[in-house]
Amino acid sequence: MHCLFTCAAVLLLPALALASPSCRIAYAEFEPNVPHIDLVDCPGRPEREGVFCRAQIQGVHITIYRFEPGPDGSSCLTDAESMAITDFVARFGRTTAGP
Repeated sequence: MHCLFTCAAVLLLPALALASPSCRIAYAEFEPNVPHIDLVDCPGRPEREGVFCRAQIQGVHITIYRFEPGPDGSSCLTDAESMAITDFVARFGRTTAGP
C-alpha cells in the first residue's frame, strides 16, 4: 500500500510538471491527482499571503507540500518535505501551530 501512493506520486509528479509552463506543478493539477489533506497553516513557517500547505500521510511518513502564488496568479508547488510522523510531531507538535 505504501508503494502504491509513493509509486503513483513518483510517476505522476513529473507528468504534472509539464502541465503548467509557469509552475513546476500547479495546484490545479496537484489537487485532483495527489491524495492529501488540507492544512490550516504551514508547519514551522510564518503565515504569508497566498501561501498554503497540504499533507500526505503514507504509512509512518508525512509529506508536507507548500504552495505559493505563481507568476500567472496560479498556486505553484514550491517545496515538499517528507519525514517520519514521529519526527514531525517532535519538530512541530501535534498541531501545525507548534509544540
